[in-house]
Amino acid sequence: KPLAPPTAPRLHPTRQPGSPPRAMATSAPWQAGPWVVVPDGLAACGNAAPKAQEAHARNALARAHAKTEPAVDLGGGRGAGDFARRLDSRRDAGSAIDGEEVEQFVHWLRHSDDAWETLASDGQIDVQRHRDRSLCGGVFVRLSAHLPEVTDMALVANCFLDFEDRAKWDAQVDGFRIIDSFEGNDVLHYTMHASPLSDRDFVVLHALLRHEEQRGLLIYSRSTDDKFSPATRSAVRAQQYLMATEITEHPSGGVRYTTISAVDPRIPFLPKWIMNRLVPSEFRKWVDLVDTRCKELSAAGFQPPCAAFFRRPAPAAPCAAAGGAEASPRGGSTGKAAAEEDDTEASTEAREA
Repeated sequence: KPLAPPTAPRLHPTRQPGSPPRAMATSAPWQAGPWVVVPDGLAACGNAAPKAQEAHARNALARAHAKTEPAVDLGGGRGAGDFARRLDSRRDAGSAIDGEEVEQFVHWLRHSDDAWETLASDGQIDVQRHRDRSLCGGVFVRLSAHLPEVTDMALVANCFLDFEDRAKWDAQVDGFRIIDSFEGNDVLHYTMHASPLSDRDFVVLHALLRHEEQRGLLIYSRSTDDKFSPATRSAVRAQQYLMATEITEHPSGGVRYTTISAVDPRIPFLPKWIMNRLVPSEFRKWVDLVDTRCKELSAAGFQPPCAAFFRRPAPAAPCAAAGGAEASPRGGSTGKAAAEEDDTEASTEAREA
């Protein structure tokens, strides 16, 4: 029997009795302001797509988890702090990431400067902590980095999104596995090493959004229903309220990326203030690793799969044309030569008319 079209964001569309299971449920791309979701985003970045038999099994799980809260009127009386409380409540854990959620996040990201206090800043990195310690497990930070010697945004994005390459240089996080993909959401399981403590693992929804003018990339993820990948004794199941990274060009050159991280690693005996103190040094290590890897990939002439999402730099135009005239934007020349060319085009158009 045919599948009924979904009427609201859900983990999986309702399947009619007797219809075959589907490995992936597809839908039209959704958008949040200038950010357009990339269907099967992680697979588009070169990662292995979910195995069909595994995705079929997940289709038997809870479905039709529509969001119960109404969309937020971003122009109304509700402030930017609403999104932080939304994260803390985990109200969206049973729902797919959608345009309304991401649009509220982007609005909050642009209008929440007063909510953060600086822990470290050195011109290349900025580490800030949310002033409300009660939210999202108490480790709620905004991290920014400027890579002045890296000019290709795609190389930076590749460090976040190409899991096979990342395993070669990131020793802290690995075991990435895409469980399913639907409605612009990838279900992702991965492991974080926390030596000498036990490993922590996460099962999250992951959405990848490209800028409509190819001016950047937005990576957005948060924890979802544990039934997608039940917890095991090999790792402690941690909580990711949010992990979102925006990658753009820096106004003074190079690449800038900003990450909002709200993660509870479930270490009950370690005070949250100690965890927050560790963030600047750990972020510095990560920035150095990304910077080094980008330069290595650039030197090797590597073109990552995600390069298609970015505007490529235009080739440099010649400084001057023959006879000393400057090169024009359309490849001709300015001055007399350009005027003669324009006159010729005008005459041709007049004859055609």
